[in-house]
Amino acid sequence: MHEASEGTATGGHIGRRLAVLGAAALAALAISGALARDAQAQTEPFSFELNHGLIDIGFIGGISFLNDVTGPATFQGGEIDPATGDFTIPQEGIFLPPNTQRFPFGQFDLILEISMLPNGPLTGHIDTATGEVTSDVSINTHVDVFFPQEEPDPPVQVGACDITPVQLEFSTSGSNPYQGVPFSEGFDGPGAVVAAWPDLPTPVPVPPLETDPFDACQIMEGFVDGAGGVWLSHDIESPPIPPAPAALTVTATPAQTSVKPGAAATFQVRARNSGDLVAPGVELCARVPSALRVNGTAGGGQVCENAGDLDPGPAATESFRVKTTRKSAGKTYTLRFTARGTGVRAVTDFATLKVKKKKRRR
Repeated sequence: MHEASEGTATGGHIGRRLAVLGAAALAALAISGALARDAQAQTEPFSFELNHGLIDIGFIGGISFLNDVTGPATFQGGEIDPATGDFTIPQEGIFLPPNTQRFPFGQFDLILEISMLPNGPLTGHIDTATGEVTSDVSINTHVDVFFPQEEPDPPVQVGACDITPVQLEFSTSGSNPYQGVPFSEGFDGPGAVVAAWPDLPTPVPVPPLETDPFDACQIMEGFVDGAGGVWLSHDIESPPIPPAPAALTVTATPAQTSVKPGAAATFQVRARNSGDLVAPGVELCARVPSALRVNGTAGGGQVCENAGDLDPGPAATESFRVKTTRKSAGKTYTLRFTARGTGVRAVTDFATLKVKKKKRRR
């Protein structure tokens, strides 16, 4: 009886342990499933389109290759993490509409039929607070080259070229070749991205022609050689004009004056910022010959007054008192007045100070 009782107790203990382990396994599976659902919930469906585009390529600029005629470029089937702003558009979700361009070449024209295919997904990031966007994509560009004939004869294909890969790093903060615009209202609102390159890959001959008998790809290489860039937008038809950088002007008055020996003359120096951006750390300076004193200096040299940051429009004005000596009688001096700022080109105006001759005693 004792052995049977002990065996029953042991079996019950093992059964309870197995039940506990089974419950723990089920709990672990439930937690894993919840975590997986949470991970999936971190991303949301993401699609957008761009309906205007300009490209500068080689020596030709302002080519419209995305417009009402071509239709929009669409980016569909992607995902975005709303917490981080990171997004991905799969390769198969990217559509860049083909378009036809006609370029003059010597005494005749060439017709280029251009198609672009992504080599992989488009990845990027949007700052939801500011609308700033950065993104990267690799594109294969195929160009069919035609020589036009007199109508009604159709154009004759004289070549086909691949330009690949074209690595594009887009940004709303770029300004080359045109000004970017943040998507401050999200991708459903207006915005624009830009990307630039120092050079493009060499055009390579490809079928449908087995060779390049008319050197069409070599001609293409002449077209695309050099730096260029692309501008793509949503609901902005043309790039905004970028703000002009800060630029200073300076004027000293009076332009010329005369004083008696030992007397002083006061010059008003006025600086303006003719740009669209703030000119930081502006100083107004006066430089005089060693025979003169300016604002109480021991003699000669340069004296500067801090005008601070200068906004576009209003002027900053400083006064400089230039004192002569009796020894400077009968002489004429050229004074230099300069406005300068941090990262802003310095500009100078000149004034003439004539010291009268001493009167002879009778």
